[in-house]
Amino acid sequence: LVEITSSQVPSEGLFDYIALFFGEFIRECEESGCEDVRQDSVRGSRIHVAFTFSFPTIQTHIGSARLVRWTKGLETGEDTSDPVVGRDVGELLNAAFRRNCVPAYCVCIINDTVGTLLSALYDLRSSASMSRPEMLTRDPASCPEALSPKNSSELNCSISSLSDQSQAFVGIVVGTGANACYMEPEASSLGYKGMIINTECGDFYSPKLPSTDCDLVLDWHSDNRGQQRLEKMISGTYLGEIARLMAVNLLKQETPPPLFERGVLHTEHISVIAQHLDDDPNDVSFLVGFLQGSFSASFTPQTALTIAHISTMVITRAARLVSVLITAFAKRLCKTAHSSLTVAVDGSVWCKSLFFQRQVRNCLH
Repeated sequence: LVEITSSQVPSEGLFDYIALFFGEFIRECEESGCEDVRQDSVRGSRIHVAFTFSFPTIQTHIGSARLVRWTKGLETGEDTSDPVVGRDVGELLNAAFRRNCVPAYCVCIINDTVGTLLSALYDLRSSASMSRPEMLTRDPASCPEALSPKNSSELNCSISSLSDQSQAFVGIVVGTGANACYMEPEASSLGYKGMIINTECGDFYSPKLPSTDCDLVLDWHSDNRGQQRLEKMISGTYLGEIARLMAVNLLKQETPPPLFERGVLHTEHISVIAQHLDDDPNDVSFLVGFLQGSFSASFTPQTALTIAHISTMVITRAARLVSVLITAFAKRLCKTAHSSLTVAVDGSVWCKSLFFQRQVRNCLH
């Protein structure tokens, strides 16, 4: 995957990869007896596809979106005569389907929050036959997940019938980036053409956000300075770097040399550290061993413990901000104390950090 996102790879390389991957997925569905795919296959029909594409685009039609610029480190086609930037990604995908004889057709371009919400709706529909409807429960490694903040009158999240239009739905992604969408019950009266509203809430900023000097430094050195301020406080691209900046500020001359390098501390690192500190606060030897193994440098027990506490604070703040987002949607959508709110959550931070999940749930309880 890293190779096809290189600036030296033409657009055909990326979209052929996507098309072939989807072709393999279709074959697996046919073999597993998926009825919807089987019927299309028997009729010789092309499967209609919603293409999740979470990059800045200009969308003039539901199935047409022109890429404005790459973000999140992708550069496919930048140094070739076959770029992606400036072109319709829906057309590029359909061309790849045709080249590779994949029986599929892209009918709409959506972002990952909408994809998460639609995926959850499909799962909820599949579970509607349960005799006692309950919120879906899943293995933490399986996403997207329906989030159920229990013991809250305002966030009573048991599944109601999907035909019940009072049911409110929200889709949230906390991964490389952060964003949310929701189903707006008053969409038509507000002038929207559709019911699912993409909020782009990662770009939210307010002086009331709990920003620190480290957040300002991170924003200053980012490639989109002044933008996506909320996202920079909660998404996986930035949490590790925030923790690193805080560690340097606090440890000063006692900072282990590797931590002076920008981007060296990843969200995966601080997730493991925070999780272990939460599970066993007295096992400092694991923290020392993990840090020394990750950075090939010496870490004293006190330094390791300091970094662990910083990691915990950074992830906890991110989780609390996500819980604020969910609460804001609840206040917008849940008109009575007995309203139901179903939140579908996806993204690497949510899926890979049990500590983050637990903090979000704790806040909502």
